[in-house]
Amino acid sequence: MSTPSGSGGPSGEAAHAANRHLQASAHRHMWLHFTRMSSYAEGDMPVIVRGSGQYVYDNRGKRYLDGLSGLFVSQIGHGRREVAEAGARAVSAGLPLRDVLLAVPKLEERLSSAGITAEQIDSAL
Repeated sequence: MSTPSGSGGPSGEAAHAANRHLQASAHRHMWLHFTRMSSYAEGDMPVIVRGSGQYVYDNRGKRYLDGLSGLFVSQIGHGRREVAEAGARAVSAGLPLRDVLLAVPKLEERLSSAGITAEQIDSAL
């Protein structure tokens, strides 16, 4: 099994067993939005394990362009340390995570303090 670059991970029989376990869990608990789930009744489901920039990667290392853009997320890119740090500061200050995610003006202020402007977000969208 191929792993996302730089992630290391198990190989051989251990990797095969880990993938079987992951797939069994995915089939029991995952619902892929806007997907005909019967497509995965007999086969493996893509399981996203990491993101970088505008791409996400599944457990086999396949890269996908993340095109949801605002439907379920704010598309400012994955793996943005400065965004994670701004969110962590807000939560550490006592703001509930739900409010961090929903309160766009407050989040914009925190992103701004991390050096990310609204214009940069708009141009990325």
